[in-house]
Amino acid sequence: MTEHQMYLKMKDLLMEKPIKIQRIEQQCVPDLFFRHKHGGGWIEFKVVDTRGFNIKIPFRPGQFFWIKDYVLLGEQIYLFCIDMNAVLWIIRNRDIAQEYSIIDFKTIAKPIYWRDLTASILLNILGG
Repeated sequence: MTEHQMYLKMKDLLMEKPIKIQRIEQQCVPDLFFRHKHGGGWIEFKVVDTRGFNIKIPFRPGQFFWIKDYVLLGEQIYLFCIDMNAVLWIIRNRDIAQEYSIIDFKTIAKPIYWRDLTASILLNILGG
C-alpha cells in the first residue's frame, strides 16, 4: 500500500458525497485538503512499520513543524498511517508526533482495517 493508493481509495469512496477533497503536492503541506459543510482540514498519508517498539513517522523535511504550527492555529489535521497488515491508524491534531512507542501509538491512534473503510466511516471521522 502506498500513500497514492490511500488517496485514490479515499477519492473513490467520497466521490458522490457532500465533501470536496483536493490533493496537494507541496513539500511541507499535508497530502490532502478537505472541506464539507461543517468545516474542513488536512490529511497526511504515511506508510508505517508497526513491528518494533518504536514507530517513526516518515515526515518530509519541515512537514511535522507545518502540522504543529497549523494545529496551534486551530486547523483540523489528521495523520492516516497504514501498516503492513493493512490497518489504518488515525491520529488527530495535538496527538500527532514524530515518533511513538508502540504502546502510545496503539492507545492514541484509532485503528480501522483498510478493507472495512467506507464513505460513512470516513465522513464520521472527518466530521462531515
